[in-house]
Amino acid sequence: MDYVMITDRMDESLVLLKNYLGWNMTDILYLNRMVSGKPKEVIKDSTKAKIMKYQIIDSQMFEHFNRSFEKHLDIVGRDKVAEEVRRFKELRLAFENKCFNKDKQIKVNYGSVTWALSDYGNNVNQACKFLQTRDVILTGVITRLQLTEDYKKNEPKENDHMKKSFS
Repeated sequence: MDYVMITDRMDESLVLLKNYLGWNMTDILYLNRMVSGKPKEVIKDSTKAKIMKYQIIDSQMFEHFNRSFEKHLDIVGRDKVAEEVRRFKELRLAFENKCFNKDKQIKVNYGSVTWALSDYGNNVNQACKFLQTRDVILTGVITRLQLTEDYKKNEPKENDHMKKSFS
């Protein structure tokens, strides 16, 4: 299967992935960690056209993968995906409201802010802290865990079949 997720359509992309892999809604859950203090800039159509003119290869790739994405929506079912996206947004919002104190914002890099963890997020549900962790930090934690002796002892061993396959 050829499937590419579209960042501008992240919720739909995650719901499609969930359907393809047989996951649950909680498997694709994410939290908005960074909340911009600024409204999104609207780019004029004439400016978009100029950008696309000078970025013709990027434009062609963009169109190709958007067409492919639309086909995946048809395969799974547009109504089904739309309903699941609606339910997913409700779940994500409910989880955000429990995890974060949205009245208390913390300034971070690039003029953005993030919400402070609520008492529930700090003390009751460790998933809140996990989902709030920056990607770079989380990658480092996972790497350190993989390098521990406990992990190495329990690491799956290559079997002869696998060795032959990659020789």
